[in-house]
Amino acid sequence: MRNEKGSVLITLVSLVGLLIISTGIMSYNKTVNAVRSSTSAMEQQEIELFNSTIENYVGDNVSGVQVKQMINSIISQNIQYAGEDGKFIVIDASSLSNFDDTSLSDACDEAENDNTQENVTAATAEMRKLSNTIVTSNTYEIEAFEESNGIITEVSIYEK
Repeated sequence: MRNEKGSVLITLVSLVGLLIISTGIMSYNKTVNAVRSSTSAMEQQEIELFNSTIENYVGDNVSGVQVKQMINSIISQNIQYAGEDGKFIVIDASSLSNFDDTSLSDACDEAENDNTQENVTAATAEMRKLSNTIVTSNTYEIEAFEESNGIITEVSIYEK
């Protein structure tokens, strides 16, 4: 009889221990899922903030003044994110008749592939040349292109 009471007591203590451990594991999993969810939401907000600078200019009836402002915004953003992979915004101006896109394209390709301060500075100089050729009285079309993660990495400028 004494053995039976001891066995029952040991079984009860074991079950209570398992119950406590199970509750702890469930609490941990809920906490981890909540942290992952908030991190994902934060990343989405960062992407939206990153893109918002450019999205304001996207459209098919953009003034030359707005295009110049957009180029300056892109320059600022590229400088701010120098050294961070996937956060360099390329400008494609190959369709503009009054601008030779070769140097800009080469500098942007270099900075996109190796986003160092030096490469960003070189691309910035070419973007400033582009800005100087934009005719403020003209109208342009701006198109933005995103990577699979939702970050805008390229902007194309078209004459209207």
